[in-house]
Amino acid sequence: MDEFEGAVDSADVISWVRSVVGVQISSYLLACSEGELQEFAESRAELSPGRIAVVANLAELRVRIAADAPGVDEAQVAPLFLFAFSEGRTVARRLHDAAAATEAPEAVVADGPAQVADPVEETADEVVREIALDLYGAFLLPPEIPDVPGLGFNGAVVRGFFGHPARERLDDLLMQDAAVAKVFAGPGVSGFGPAGYVRTNAGSGGELHLNGLVRAALDRAWDHGLQPPVPTGFSAAAADELRSMLAILRKENKTATARVHLTGVLLPEECELELAEVRIRATTDSEYRQAPGGIRGKLSGTVGDGEPVVIDYSGDIALEIPYPYVFNTKPPKNDTDFSWLEQNNPGETIQQVLTRVRFALLLAVKREQARVQVVPAWQILRDPLAEAQSMTWWDNRSTGLTPIRLTREEADAWAHWYGRLKTPGIEKIDLGIRRVLRALSERRDPADVLVDAVIAWENLFGTKDGEPTFRITMCLATLLESDVAERGALRTELAKIYDLRSKIVHGSADLKVADVPVCHRALDVAVDAIKALVDQRPDILRLTDGGLRSVRLLLE
Repeated sequence: MDEFEGAVDSADVISWVRSVVGVQISSYLLACSEGELQEFAESRAELSPGRIAVVANLAELRVRIAADAPGVDEAQVAPLFLFAFSEGRTVARRLHDAAAATEAPEAVVADGPAQVADPVEETADEVVREIALDLYGAFLLPPEIPDVPGLGFNGAVVRGFFGHPARERLDDLLMQDAAVAKVFAGPGVSGFGPAGYVRTNAGSGGELHLNGLVRAALDRAWDHGLQPPVPTGFSAAAADELRSMLAILRKENKTATARVHLTGVLLPEECELELAEVRIRATTDSEYRQAPGGIRGKLSGTVGDGEPVVIDYSGDIALEIPYPYVFNTKPPKNDTDFSWLEQNNPGETIQQVLTRVRFALLLAVKREQARVQVVPAWQILRDPLAEAQSMTWWDNRSTGLTPIRLTREEADAWAHWYGRLKTPGIEKIDLGIRRVLRALSERRDPADVLVDAVIAWENLFGTKDGEPTFRITMCLATLLESDVAERGALRTELAKIYDLRSKIVHGSADLKVADVPVCHRALDVAVDAIKALVDQRPDILRLTDGGLRSVRLLLE
């Protein structure tokens, strides 16, 4: 096609493009910042020769759309032209490259079917980088499902990927890998390339197309934040995702990552915590935008004389948990055969880490006017061999949260106590830890808080033999007080709490308003007792059950 002839009102064309496809992709097409785009649209800055040529091509595109698709929404038609292929590359990419050039290039608006350039890429890594660069602009289009950017259907990305001249070459290169060829041994649906049956312990399962898996890798490589990644960063991330997928297929890597977003507190500025095998960091802009829309919302609060703190119910903290990842290429025997998944379910690993991270914060931070806690808001299981990722979420707007920003010292203490909760034997009191967390985050009735707290006591020192009240309260008093007189006073107090719990459970008494502080006192004792065991008496934790723990403590 020849250069567009005739006078071009550059400001008008730029304003038109911006209104049709959005600011981000318009900035990409003209290889400029959003601020520069605004200046160009208002004729406050001069265009370079390359940008002048791009504007001329965009003016031609405007005329072509009006002629070829009269009456059709331009926002639907423009991407079809921008992500058509010209000389083996998308028009959008060629326009971007032209805008960045110092000399005026030739016209690049596509005319006719895709043309395949001579292949110069020698590896799958190089091919996927080129595909990512071609489709970069498609990811900049306004989301077709506004509330879930990156998780909805992006027609331009799908059309661009499956119509890419290098797609079949990528298939051929990948299928040269023995591990890939073994999994994707079937022909698949006509036109969609190699396929195979794959089920994973992250919950996905069914026929999987190699093409679909590669396209999903592009989705994962994209950062759906407030600002897009640079094109070269996106292409590098796409290559990383491809290598990760191949490492899983070759069984060179047998782990994946679960990401749980926690709400309740804010980390100090620029703070990340490495807690043994897990990592805690601030939620990114990208992740805020990926959070389910129904759980979003702000909560503000002030503790003492401090500054107001605002948290987001969708989670201001990201917890990254590695989990053992396995896949199976054999279909189940029938629709009710879940034996393989049950044997390899990562849920227990993830839940155990989450429980201990939450409890570690409870041990690490104590503010006089509020209990400091975090609760899960949403979770995503990274599944390298799936076209979509598994997401779970919780609505915490009825949870009693007090927004707090941690100090650096408190954050470091959080990491320290998580390490202490990895002490051998801690799994023996997991029930008590879970009951404390449940009382803190889920219970609204003080009587329920009391019941959960005393169950935690019993998990520490209870036994099926003998009279439980004296044994359990004496163990708690011995553990928490060194002075004999104070120990006796504490045991008497705890015995009364235990008696109140028994009366409530057996229906012989109702909880009075004056008893409410007693319920929370029971919870404090449970937390203090677990902290003392972990910090001072790890030897007792290693014993088999509460009976042996109580005997060891009382006979010393």
